[in-house]
Amino acid sequence: TNWFDNYFPLTPQNHNTQEWLAMQLGDGVDGFATIYKRENVKENEFTLVLNGLSEKKNYVLWDYDNSKKPLGTFTGKQLMSEGVVLTIKDTPKAMAVLYKVK
Repeated sequence: TNWFDNYFPLTPQNHNTQEWLAMQLGDGVDGFATIYKRENVKENEFTLVLNGLSEKKNYVLWDYDNSKKPLGTFTGKQLMSEGVVLTIKDTPKAMAVLYKVK
């Protein structure tokens, strides 16, 4: 997969340490998103909304650091509209979420 043709910034790309930073690399088959909880972010939840997926296909999501237990299976439509709520309690902390067509 040539993910570099499919880069999606998921949040404003800036240096504000009170805001989350997230980006996606991937396509309608597989890819990943990186989510950074910066040092001054107060919230523990981030809603991950992905781009470039196929609405009718099902996707499995995993936390890269805990890949034995999937975060769940969702339709592309769900992931591109309502998204998935992720919890990151530690600050600062990064999370990588992998996705793949089921």
